[in-house]
Amino acid sequence: MRKRSDSNNKMFSVAKAERQLQMFSVAKVKRQLQSAKLERKSTTCYGHEP
Repeated sequence: MRKRSDSNNKMFSVAKAERQLQMFSVAKVKRQLQSAKLERKSTTCYGHEP
């Protein structure tokens, strides 16, 4: 009986770790996209000025 609960705990912590990694990488990509958008905005503003 104890072995089964151990493997369940392992699976749970693996799933939890995978979720956290996924959330982290999603947040990282969002930050990169946001900074890229900001950079693009600032360069296009300067580009349109006479």
